[in-house]
Amino acid sequence: MNPQKVLQMYLMCSYLYYIRNIAVIPDDEYDGMAKALLTNWDSFEHQHKHLVTTDDLQAGTLYNLTEDQYPKMVIGAAHLLLDQYESNQRLKGQ
Repeated sequence: MNPQKVLQMYLMCSYLYYIRNIAVIPDDEYDGMAKALLTNWDSFEHQHKHLVTTDDLQAGTLYNLTEDQYPKMVIGAAHLLLDQYESNQRLKGQ
């Protein structure tokens, strides 16, 4: 588990869920990312780590961030993730 990558995914999924109202992963997977980040919190650095607190991770939510607080890099990556998710859903016929 690479905590930097987990944090990236956590932020992208949070943006999509809390700002765009779209869930691209199950709740238990999101909760698992929060737990993994909390466990490894002191062992990694990331340029966007300041956006998340250990309180957020303990609560399992990032609803407190507004759209303008998400970095453009995260938003762009979230849109790419959404495109991939929607493409997979179409392939599954859902």
